[in-house]
Amino acid sequence: MRRHTIRLWGKSALIGFVAGLLAALLIYFGMDRISAAGIEILREVFGWPLALAETLSAASQAPESPPPTKWNFTLLTWGSVAAHVTPLLMIGRPSTIERIWPEPPRILDYRLFDSAHDPDNPRYAGRSYCGRAEDVASLMRFAGPSDGEQPRWKALSGVHGVGKTRLALHWLQRLQHFGDWDAGILREDMSLRDIRRCRFRRKTAILIDEDRQEEF
Repeated sequence: MRRHTIRLWGKSALIGFVAGLLAALLIYFGMDRISAAGIEILREVFGWPLALAETLSAASQAPESPPPTKWNFTLLTWGSVAAHVTPLLMIGRPSTIERIWPEPPRILDYRLFDSAHDPDNPRYAGRSYCGRAEDVASLMRFAGPSDGEQPRWKALSGVHGVGKTRLALHWLQRLQHFGDWDAGILREDMSLRDIRRCRFRRKTAILIDEDRQEEF
């Protein structure tokens, strides 16, 4: 939780920095160069920071405003917007950060294999995997394009010890290598409520082992 909070503060600070930079650029180059439609879009996105930028821009564009004053206005806008947006996002709108800059779902364990497991455990990392090409190909087709946006389910059946979990883990590993998947094992401490509250940022593959299938 502490590490997650630190990441949220870091993201908030970076978003605030960028928001302040954009407002400062509007000041420096002048709001009059932006179309009315563009101004309306910016108002929707930035709200009061844009109103501040408009006010300071008008002041900095006045004939009696020397260049140093324009720079002062620019830097003031940058600092004030960044200083306001950062705590606003972190304290009042943490869900906004998740929408702008989502993290991998915390319900999943992304470490599929580990040498610390017992050699008989499917997640033991000291064993090579080969064969079952047809089964792997079938799972890869299952992960292919879909006509709808609803979740899809696939059950692997077979007698105990035939290698169902190992096959599923190998499939998740291949999806992880593609780079555009969040693929992992449902953590043991996660519940249906945790899954419902989770925000998914991209294509996601979840392995629910047979020990927990009755819960779902």
